[in-house]
Amino acid sequence: MPTRSLPHSSRQLSVFIVIDFFYFVRHLAVNALTLLIRNLDRNLDALQFADDNQRYPTLEAFFARCLQSSESAGSTTAWVCASFGIERQYDWPAGAILAQARGEPDTATFWVCAAPVHLAIDRDDLILQPRSQLRLSERESRTLFSLLEPHFAEHELEMKHVDTGLWCVGSKRAQHLETTDIELAEGRSVDGLQPSGNDAAWWQRLLIEAQMSLHEHPVNLAREERGDLPINSLWLWAGGTAPAVHKRFDTMCVADPLLRGAASVSQARLIEMPNNALDVIAESEHALVEITMAAHDAPDAQLEALESDWFAPAWQALANGRLDQLTVVLPQPNTVIVCHCDRKARRRFWKRRRALSQAFPRFLTLSRMNT
Repeated sequence: MPTRSLPHSSRQLSVFIVIDFFYFVRHLAVNALTLLIRNLDRNLDALQFADDNQRYPTLEAFFARCLQSSESAGSTTAWVCASFGIERQYDWPAGAILAQARGEPDTATFWVCAAPVHLAIDRDDLILQPRSQLRLSERESRTLFSLLEPHFAEHELEMKHVDTGLWCVGSKRAQHLETTDIELAEGRSVDGLQPSGNDAAWWQRLLIEAQMSLHEHPVNLAREERGDLPINSLWLWAGGTAPAVHKRFDTMCVADPLLRGAASVSQARLIEMPNNALDVIAESEHALVEITMAAHDAPDAQLEALESDWFAPAWQALANGRLDQLTVVLPQPNTVIVCHCDRKARRRFWKRRRALSQAFPRFLTLSRMNT
């Protein structure tokens, strides 16, 4: 019996179905690169007065064609937690993530971040000074940590030294404590930003006792003598119990302690800083790279490095299919701006490039509208 062949139109339809299937499978595995760039805004003043003849074509094309969004009253802590599918408790539970990353097995313990800070008197207000002004050394951080650890232990609290200027405090008792992220509090009056909730008064008493221990400690006397701000208090924020952490990135090159903690808990691969975007694209499906620019330090040279090492290779990878998505995250005061560009957005040729000195005010205006 002869074999019946499909009509020409049916064969055509079958070919299209196969092509669509493979296209669908191809796009199930999206190759993506996320760049978290810190301090880009602090170079804005220098950029505004830069020579307009100094152009960064890929940076300009990206910021002209990307899709942007912002998280009002957001912080990097909030963005990190949301990125890893972490649900908010009373606060974003960053303290518990950091404790988990350091091998804390008890998932019921309440962990809150604690930072040694300086509260400056300004008339009738206390102003939380930015951590960047403290210049706290590793040795000073560990010395003050050792000073306060027994004090908290007397109240059945455990402490962990996470990083220079970043500690965690853990309580076996459930806590109702709502705090203000330190990013959102820096440079502001602490009035109205102090911890609240049913257990806030107990924590406030602990902080007052800690302030008394810090007063005229030899570390602080030495700091004052050389002109540095003394450490006179602790700032508590981002408390909670161990959350479920979903794997968002398979490869991460980050320095931020919370990002490194999330990488550890989600079992992402931590790598050293690669030479350029192509190195990390070749080794991962979705990578996160943290880039910190030095504030007001040779902005042209730093932008040239961003252009040549990161944006130009990633932009080309979008064109040739090695990369499907490029996302840039820009932390701002009270806001995190997210700029997203996929292969379709890259082709928005009608979006004309503008000099960065003209393009960046648009993004910063967006952030300031949300403050």
